[in-house]
Amino acid sequence: MSVPTSPRLSLRDTLLGLLLLPLVPAKCVPRSNPSSGPQPAKLANTLYVGCFVTTLVEGSAMIPSQIGSYKNEAMTAELCATQYCKTSAYFATFESNRCYCHHAAPTKRVAESECSSPCAGSKTELCGSNTRANFYRRDPRVFKLPTDSSTTKLASFSFKSNSDLQLWTGSKGAESSFVPGNTNPTALKLESRTSLTTSVNATIGATYRISLRYMMGNVWRSGRLMTLEASAESGEVYKKQMAEFSPGFTFEEWQTMSIEVTAKTAKLSVKLEYRPTPNGGYAIWDNLAIDLIKAPKS
Repeated sequence: MSVPTSPRLSLRDTLLGLLLLPLVPAKCVPRSNPSSGPQPAKLANTLYVGCFVTTLVEGSAMIPSQIGSYKNEAMTAELCATQYCKTSAYFATFESNRCYCHHAAPTKRVAESECSSPCAGSKTELCGSNTRANFYRRDPRVFKLPTDSSTTKLASFSFKSNSDLQLWTGSKGAESSFVPGNTNPTALKLESRTSLTTSVNATIGATYRISLRYMMGNVWRSGRLMTLEASAESGEVYKKQMAEFSPGFTFEEWQTMSIEVTAKTAKLSVKLEYRPTPNGGYAIWDNLAIDLIKAPKS
């Protein structure tokens, strides 16, 4: 008994059958639009660097505040750049309403998605997140550190040797040494608490810029470890700059911390203080300069 076989279809019949199949509409899958939602700002003569860690629980680099860390409920990258960080090579926005200024690049980059908070001043622009910051760099072909040809040097203090320290009063930490400097052949390295004060004659009503050349390293706990203060004869502190750090990084790069003060008396006092964390760390002081930048009104 023979088994019936199916008739063979020719190639022509197969193609014809495929053409006659009912058409089923394809399912539409919406594409994600990467440009939707807040984005990093686009500023003239500025390069976007990326999203970086700000709080160093992960053991990354510090986000330094050489010139400052600022808060403004109208914060945007442009505001950060033009109002707070005019003299900084790098700046960053984070926590929606805060701004960092610095002359050095950050180190630990993370995924862009980790910078997800809109800016307080613009919901279309990203301002980092709680522990992340959107970093920007001024175009080095355009940006130059500002100089003021009208400044007049009032005083300059080096920290090359113990004889230089005789111009200061206070207490130098027991753990100190002299190491290669930046503007000077040697500089003072501090690994224990130190507080030094000096004073210079000043003109009442004149404005002075006080600048400290320094380096920090081996920071293992966040905090304000170093302060530069200027005060009147009465001891009232009327201008202060702090170096604020996050832990877990050796940030071995020379920096300049500066403040501008208008003399209230004929004597301008300057105080430097370094306080290491319980886990260590160090500071190196290279040079402190006091410049007259604005004469008193006649």
